[in-house]
Amino acid sequence: RETPKDRLFSKAQGQVSPLYGRTFSTWTFTTCVLCVLTARNPDPHAPIFTATLFSFVSALAHFSTELLWFETMTLGNALSPLVVASISIVWMSTILAITPVGEAMEKGE
Repeated sequence: RETPKDRLFSKAQGQVSPLYGRTFSTWTFTTCVLCVLTARNPDPHAPIFTATLFSFVSALAHFSTELLWFETMTLGNALSPLVVASISIVWMSTILAITPVGEAMEKGE
């Protein structure tokens, strides 16, 4: 039976230990929580917005080094997280740059 680690790190399955799998799962959950909290408070100058932005920077750095430096992933496996992280970084950085300090985003109320 194929597991997510077999699909994601297909070039280095032997290097992915159960400990790394649990750590990766915890990181994924933490990132999801950051995204939900940012969605609930979309003020680009709030600390949670910055934390979420840097979680995407960290993800982009992680998957880029796994693909290019360590060569543990194929481009096909890395493409989805790289695209999501890249688009999120550009989008969040743009929102941060165009929103003046002290001006909160509208909550649609």
